[in-house]
Amino acid sequence: KHLSSPLWTKAIRLYGLGILEKDTTGKNWRKNFELFNGNQPQHIIIQNLLLEAFIFSPNAYFILNHQKGLLFEEEGRLFKKLVKLFQISATIANPNILQLAKTIGGFTESEASAYDRMPIVWYWPDVLNFIQENIELALQLDLVSIVNIATTWLNKSSLGFICRKEAGDISLKAAQFIFTEQAKGRYVDAKIVEPVYKGLLAGYSENFEAVSDLCLKICKRKRSDEKRSDEENQLSTVNKPIPKAASIMDMLPYPKRQAEQWEDGPFERVDSSFQKLCLETNALMPLLFLNPSLAKKILLAVIIDEPDDRYLGVNRYDGHYSIHDPIGWYPSFFLRGPFLNFLKMHPMEGIDFVIRITNFATDR
Repeated sequence: KHLSSPLWTKAIRLYGLGILEKDTTGKNWRKNFELFNGNQPQHIIIQNLLLEAFIFSPNAYFILNHQKGLLFEEEGRLFKKLVKLFQISATIANPNILQLAKTIGGFTESEASAYDRMPIVWYWPDVLNFIQENIELALQLDLVSIVNIATTWLNKSSLGFICRKEAGDISLKAAQFIFTEQAKGRYVDAKIVEPVYKGLLAGYSENFEAVSDLCLKICKRKRSDEKRSDEENQLSTVNKPIPKAASIMDMLPYPKRQAEQWEDGPFERVDSSFQKLCLETNALMPLLFLNPSLAKKILLAVIIDEPDDRYLGVNRYDGHYSIHDPIGWYPSFFLRGPFLNFLKMHPMEGIDFVIRITNFATDR
């Protein structure tokens, strides 16, 4: 009854590790794990400690590989639980955030602890290597948790550090999968899209060409080769939309401008999650730092609207000048968006960006 006491933590974890090392089938470990299948808090704590044996081992990569069958069976039930646990157990609260919370007040210690987590470095390489080698299956089981793990490592480690390439490959693979799904016309929830594209941008330094190419496709500056599946094409052919009835606007004798892509704008609407990441978070910082020219192209694409028909006689004046105006950006302080950082880091590219936007608005 006292197994959930902190005094037992290391002992239970070590016991679980001992079982895993002796029994490669995992049957004995599973037998002990299932003894605590109740929903009581004590049972949950003990199961978590037994699971931590996988990642707190001196040779976690060996253990994970030998027990792969155990982790991935039953639709990856244990693996999904493990990767969620890893993000907590293999990290610590950022001490700077804890100190800041104490100084300014208004935050509890638990809130400050959850706000920003730092990896406990020696636990991560084996897990990242294992995920990268089993990336296809891992993404199918828990895409968001896998991407969050990779993004945390990319954001908290310096350029050239160990396993950054593995983390970059993981985030790129996830982003390619999501982009392909969207390109085929399938709906993907913003709660999935946002962390995936954030991880893609964080891993720019590890896959320059592939990330650049994908970013230009996401922001609709470059056309994709992805096409709908044969089944989807057949369905769209069978269920052709009913022709739209002529509107009053179509009947008016005013000239109509054909929808053409603006020189610096996208050829169609940009995904709103990617747009939000670039304009309202610091996700674009790796590109601003390493490739300001690419960052400028992306920023122009997410700010300038997609092509649209305009009736020159009726809708002559566009209050927003075909420029995206994010909700909540009023009043338009200079701290909005990544523009001040852009000007500080790369003044010439930043100024060129400002001139292009000013000229575009003037033309409109």
